[in-house]
Amino acid sequence: MAYTEQTLKAWLALNPDYNKFAGTGAGAPLLYQVADGAPALTSDKWNVWDWVPETPDTDQAPANADITTTGKTARTLIDTVPDAPSASDIEISLGKDTDKAIEAIQGLVAAYQGALEEGKTFYLCHFLGIGKLSQIYASSVSWGGGIKVNFPDPTTTNVSFTPDLGKYNKLQVITDKISG
Repeated sequence: MAYTEQTLKAWLALNPDYNKFAGTGAGAPLLYQVADGAPALTSDKWNVWDWVPETPDTDQAPANADITTTGKTARTLIDTVPDAPSASDIEISLGKDTDKAIEAIQGLVAAYQGALEEGKTFYLCHFLGIGKLSQIYASSVSWGGGIKVNFPDPTTTNVSFTPDLGKYNKLQVITDKISG
């Protein structure tokens, strides 16, 4: 069974009480979109990827490097990737239906790789609700295919998300015509 993308619009119809626990991570799925230019801000253009228990950490200092060549204690740091937090490795539980989870990860990575091949941008969104400001930013995603089996813990894997806040990073409102 192949991974099937689900739009935010369809997800909202299936989850009308998604905002019951507003202010928490419950009911706040990670969204993605591939776009040519700026992302669309309607629910029918965003896809829900609700396999993650958290969102990538975009609240970090930029990646930097120590350029001291003298060996002295005074150090100089330069931003190697301005406006780019480090990658967030997010642990994903594969659950009982491991094939379904793996196919969802492969589908997400394929969407990102397709964006690259088409010269488009892959966006992520920390969705906070219809009509509410949500963080939308350019990102990359990767998965090495490794799986961790550690009895009695759940079977897991890590997916890596690397934000590119210099390319695109805005707080914007996603709209929807569904009432409720």
